[in-house]
Amino acid sequence: MIKKDVAVIGAGNIGRLLTYKLVMAGYNVTLFNRPGSSSQANIEEKIKNFQKEIIANENWGKLTLTFDLSDIKNNQIINYVAGAPRNCNESRNDLFHKNTKIVDNFLPTIAANNPDGIIINAANPLDLLTRKIHETLRNNKCNNVIFGMGSSLDTTRLHDVIKHIANKPFAVIENAFMIGEHGPTMVAVLSSAKLDGKSFEEIFCLDALENIVNRTRDRGRQIILETEHSDIIGPAERLFEMNEIITNGQEAYLPCCLENEDGIFMGQMACFSNGKVTATKILMNDSEQQQINYSANQLKTTWQELNDAT
Repeated sequence: MIKKDVAVIGAGNIGRLLTYKLVMAGYNVTLFNRPGSSSQANIEEKIKNFQKEIIANENWGKLTLTFDLSDIKNNQIINYVAGAPRNCNESRNDLFHKNTKIVDNFLPTIAANNPDGIIINAANPLDLLTRKIHETLRNNKCNNVIFGMGSSLDTTRLHDVIKHIANKPFAVIENAFMIGEHGPTMVAVLSSAKLDGKSFEEIFCLDALENIVNRTRDRGRQIILETEHSDIIGPAERLFEMNEIITNGQEAYLPCCLENEDGIFMGQMACFSNGKVTATKILMNDSEQQQINYSANQLKTTWQELNDAT
């Protein structure tokens, strides 16, 4: 039997949607919500209603709602979606400071009770907060594997934009990725990309390619403007995909946020194999590599500025 015991930290919209998807796929999920939150009664009611559906479906997994972080133990994967969502009037640096306080409160207890769990971060600003989680774990002498979901979501958005502009909703896209920062300096790697077997140069003019990249970079902000909150469905789907890959011991290649050789956490191509996640190279031209270097330097500078301000 494949072990399917995972945790979700944060019972907001993304956390609950991810939990529902996991439970319906047969996972046993421990869902943590901060005790005493203003939304506690509402969350308890929603989970109570979902528990009725679980009882009626014997092939589903189990769900445990907890308000005690010490219950997060013996979970193979810890999906970290705790934190304040970004609103349209808030800077990424402001959000980092708010969500850093939550990391400082939550992570020591999580790590102490689950030192072997794989932690997937989906809280923003994703690259910087993933690095903060990594730093907190190491300061507490914990060696949990930690990576971020960001570039996987960006790549999915990239593919959606490409299909929309090409007016080919069922097209097969190869070697088209968004990596680097999960933010304004993210980089589109398209030099080896193909759409239904044809190179992008055969299909798109330079203006169309620039439009694809700009729309993908701006998609997160547009979702906030359109819905007044961050994306919910996209992150939940990407986290579910990663849980499936790790739990089933599949080999897969996905872009995600990993530590590079300079200690910077940023979007890179990753190889998932037997529960391990390692960075791997992808083909890119000189211009794309220069953009990656710039993105890394921006993250390095921002990290230093944020730490100098504390």
